[in-house]
Amino acid sequence: MAVWRLRGHVDEQGKLEFELPGDLQPGEVTITIDAQAEDDLPKFEAKTGAEIAASGVIGAWADQGIEDSVAWVEEVRRREREQRGW
Repeated sequence: MAVWRLRGHVDEQGKLEFELPGDLQPGEVTITIDAQAEDDLPKFEAKTGAEIAASGVIGAWADQGIEDSVAWVEEVRRREREQRGW
């Protein structure tokens, strides 16, 4: 089974326009339409460094008692290796 992903355009009259690949053989096909309106897409709003720092996401692990983040990561990796027997 061959699968092609085609891009098309729907005009104001509701007609779908697209180009078929030249090597498509005659026969039955299944057509799936995946339409996503721009309003459905997630919105990205850039923040400045000052806004990020003021947002409270920096230091969010401060209450976890992690004083040395590098040592903490190494310890977590060591425990994971021991659990998996690596």
